[in-house]
Amino acid sequence: MLVNSCELINPAEDIPSFIHIDSIDVNTNDPSAVGSVSHKVSDAWVYIDDELIGTFELPATVPILKEGIHRLTIRAGIKSNGIASTRPYYPFYEPIIYDDFKLFKDSIIKINPVTHYSDGAKIAWKEGFEDGGVSLIKASDDTTSLYKTNDHSLVLEGDYSAYAKILPGDTSFFFRSTDTYRLPISGFSYLELNYKNNNKFLVGLIANINGSSVTLPVLVLNRSDKWNKIYINLTMMVYNYSTATDFYIFVSSERESDVAEPLIYMDNLKLVYSK
Repeated sequence: MLVNSCELINPAEDIPSFIHIDSIDVNTNDPSAVGSVSHKVSDAWVYIDDELIGTFELPATVPILKEGIHRLTIRAGIKSNGIASTRPYYPFYEPIIYDDFKLFKDSIIKINPVTHYSDGAKIAWKEGFEDGGVSLIKASDDTTSLYKTNDHSLVLEGDYSAYAKILPGDTSFFFRSTDTYRLPISGFSYLELNYKNNNKFLVGLIANINGSSVTLPVLVLNRSDKWNKIYINLTMMVYNYSTATDFYIFVSSERESDVAEPLIYMDNLKLVYSK
C-alpha cells in the first residue's frame, strides 16, 4: 500500500523528445521581386501534427511529449513594432514543414529551418537605394535632403544605404513615398525597415480620403547606434481609415534638444500586404 501511495503522489513522468533551433533564416530565389531578405526572426512557433506546442524565443531547445513519425511545422515569429510583448508569427513568411519528422525520446535533434516570402504576400514597394533614383520625396518646404552613401562603414548591405540629416538651423524633415498604395482592409499590412539613428524619428501613413489627406503617425523609433530591423504593423491603421482610396508612406523627424547633428540611416524599406 505504501508503494502504491508513493506512485499516486509522484506519478511517472513522460520522457520528452527534443528539437533544437538556433535560428530561422529567410531566403529567396527571386531577389528582383523580393528585394533584401534581411530579417529579425526572434521566435519559433512549433506545431506537431498541426497542433501548437508553443512559441519559443531563439535559440531554443523544445521539449515534445511524442516520439516516432510526425508532421513538424515551424513558423517564424517576430516582435511586431519592435515590442517584446507582441510576438506574432510573421504572416508573410511561409511555414517550414517537415512531413515525416522522426522524434526520439530523450534525444535532441538539431534543425536549421529556412523560410521565404509566401505566395500570399504582395510586395508593393521596396527601396534598397541601389538604383539611380530614390522613391522618397521631401515636403515642398523642406530644406533637408535624403542622401545616398556608399561608405562601407555606413552601408548595411549592397553598395548603398541612405540617410537624412537635419541641417543647422532646421528643426525637422519630412519625406513620403513618391507613389500611393491601395492597402487591404481585411488583410495584413506591414512596413519592413532597417535603420540606425541618433535622433528619434516617426513612420506613418498619409491617407487620401475624398480629395483630402490625413497624416497618421504609426510608430516612433527610438535611437539605435547599430543597424536594427523592424516590422511595423500598419494593419489596424488601414482598417480604421477604410474609406481611404490609397496611402502614402512617410518618414519624419524633429530635432531633439541634446543632438547636435541628427542623423537617420535607412535601408530596405519594404511595404508588404496580403494579396
